[in-house]
Amino acid sequence: MACDFLNLPFRCRFADLAVFHFTLHEVDPTRHRGALTIAREIAPRVLIVEPSPEGCLAFRRFYELWREAMESVGRFEEYRPLEYWVDLVEAAGLEVEFAERVVQDSLIPMEELEEMSRETVDLWRRIGVPERLIRDMFEFPDYGEAAGGMRWSDLLVVLGRDAWKIE
Repeated sequence: MACDFLNLPFRCRFADLAVFHFTLHEVDPTRHRGALTIAREIAPRVLIVEPSPEGCLAFRRFYELWREAMESVGRFEEYRPLEYWVDLVEAAGLEVEFAERVVQDSLIPMEELEEMSRETVDLWRRIGVPERLIRDMFEFPDYGEAAGGMRWSDLLVVLGRDAWKIE
């Protein structure tokens, strides 16, 4: 089924777990709590997996470029710290069952970084990102190499549960 999640056509418990995997950072933060409240109506457990705003120097630069590019075309790309997601889960009326940062140690191979940069440039051109940001992304592999390589962001994992609805 495809629909706007915040206008889901049903509100009953039909799942054991609602999962937000790398999605909430692309949603207007003013809608985060509403999304979790609806997820709580769907399932007694809600799992959030999001990239961390922290990380190696090259990843932070990649994230800054991506965030600025998305803002330039009216989209969102806002990574938040673990505490934000924990507070959000609690604000949605869920009890935090698990909250952890999963560290990513492996460097991305240079060939992969170059391919990722090319694909990003192609996407950005299609969606109308300003040329100055496209140039910065096109040159990003050189920056990544100079910064000692790039690894993916750490993962932030938060599991909340509706204590009143779980037996």
